[in-house]
Amino acid sequence: MDIAKNAALILALDLPWLYAISGWAGDVVKEVQGGPLALRGWAALPVYIALGYILTKAKSPKEAFFMGLATYVVYDFTAVSIFKNYPLSFAAMDSVWGGVLMAAAFWLKEKFLS
Repeated sequence: MDIAKNAALILALDLPWLYAISGWAGDVVKEVQGGPLALRGWAALPVYIALGYILTKAKSPKEAFFMGLATYVVYDFTAVSIFKNYPLSFAAMDSVWGGVLMAAAFWLKEKFLS
């Protein structure tokens, strides 16, 4: 059950970020795939479950930060490596967000859900 709670917490924290960058992300998607963003929300479920699982392994906010950073670096820099129009600046910013997201989720989980 911790994984599900963690996944829900991470999603709740991630939604404002996703909204804030939606314009830029939409532009990135258009540039990379040649068309508009076509969200398939069901595919986000395993992403948040995996992030929820990863959060169960962190022992401190610092460790959660680096786990989130590493996870997002793998995704974003794989995209940079295979898509010629995937912006390095977007990858760097999103990677740091992954660390912040996971550290914040860890802190909130420890403070209010444990």
